[in-house]
Amino acid sequence: MYVADGPGGVLLQNLDGEDHALPPVSSHWSESLSVDRGLLFVAQGNAGIEIFYITDPGHPEPVAFWPHLKALRLTVAGDHLLTSKGVKGVELIDISDMQRPVIKDTLPDIHALDITSEGNLVYIASKDQGLLVYAISDNAEFIGLSRLSTPFPMNHFDLTVAVRVHDGIAYIANGRSGLLIVDVRDPAEPRILSSIDVPGTCKAIKIAENKAFISSHHGGINIVNIADPEQPIFLNSIAMSGLSRGLQVVDDLVYVAQKEMGVTVVPVPVMAETIDLLSRKQMQVVLPSPDFPGRYNLQINNQRDSAVSDGVVEYR
Repeated sequence: MYVADGPGGVLLQNLDGEDHALPPVSSHWSESLSVDRGLLFVAQGNAGIEIFYITDPGHPEPVAFWPHLKALRLTVAGDHLLTSKGVKGVELIDISDMQRPVIKDTLPDIHALDITSEGNLVYIASKDQGLLVYAISDNAEFIGLSRLSTPFPMNHFDLTVAVRVHDGIAYIANGRSGLLIVDVRDPAEPRILSSIDVPGTCKAIKIAENKAFISSHHGGINIVNIADPEQPIFLNSIAMSGLSRGLQVVDDLVYVAQKEMGVTVVPVPVMAETIDLLSRKQMQVVLPSPDFPGRYNLQINNQRDSAVSDGVVEYR
């Protein structure tokens, strides 16, 4: 796993449980990553963009370094790289020749907080203009399709925003305003489906198996059931501190970057199979067997409160 570790550069983390000393992939300050067809793209803010071959994950090979191209967030769409530069807008870059990237189009007047793509469609979470949807033309130009303003009383996105699109639905982790879910199956007419409060300040989001995993400042990892995007259900949360934007979900494990504490791995929480109330003070719970041994917490939620009993279940 590759982790954008801010001043620590890009770190390579083993996922096999073995404690191997692995050198940093890049020592430059790293803001975000994107992976496409065996290539790792590293956004390094004003320092530029670095690219590596990662077909052999343990031995990444430098491909190119573009110091003249600035980026805070980036995503790959075919032979094009889309970069967000914050208040300096968005660029569409032809990367068919990795040694000679060419800027094909720009959107200079957008304060872009995050950017993602699906096919030839581009989705931009902008500070003041809401969710913007563009298409990439055959001539590698931006074609504006729609703009969706955020609803009152938010009126604009928070400064810490992450957007992901899955099966025509946009999931926007909107800082202190929780999770906003938008139908973009008709990119010319996006419409808000629902929203849900999430503890803390949302910073990153991943979609996996009908669940949205959202890391939050002061809120840990929050998990929302999105099987029905019009009726999201808050499932549970994992209390963790010092979370950055680094968040990945691989199989049944959640990997999170905890700033100077490194990378932490926790199992995806599982739901109880049956719950029987024996009395006002006792209940009996049947849990599925987890894939990973260890001591597990038991979390009980209702619509208003959540209670956690630490380490009450042990699997060997």
